[in-house]
Amino acid sequence: MQVFGAGVYGEQFDWAGAEAWPNAGRQVHDANIASTTDAQARAAAELRLTAVAADTGAVSAGVNCGQQLYDVVEITDPGAGLVRAKRRVTGVQVQYSRTGTARYDMTLNLGGV
Repeated sequence: MQVFGAGVYGEQFDWAGAEAWPNAGRQVHDANIASTTDAQARAAAELRLTAVAADTGAVSAGVNCGQQLYDVVEITDPGAGLVRAKRRVTGVQVQYSRTGTARYDMTLNLGGV
């Protein structure tokens, strides 16, 4: 993440995510940024927003009435290579099926933490 201001520059890196997304670099141009400290802070904030907005998949489960958007959940599924993997809930969908045995299911869309 690179931030360019009024004669200043700042950047932040997500080294862990660099392998998965080698061409995901982004630039922000904001003439209101006048110091290197502000440029660094803005780059860190933009990088954080990118991490939270990342789509990391979805999971289906029984309905949990306490589940809310933006909660952080831990997922353990050895078959998928996940052990206590933290993800942020970015979407909640509840489905009702009347075919066969009636049941409710919930799908959580997940993003980065």
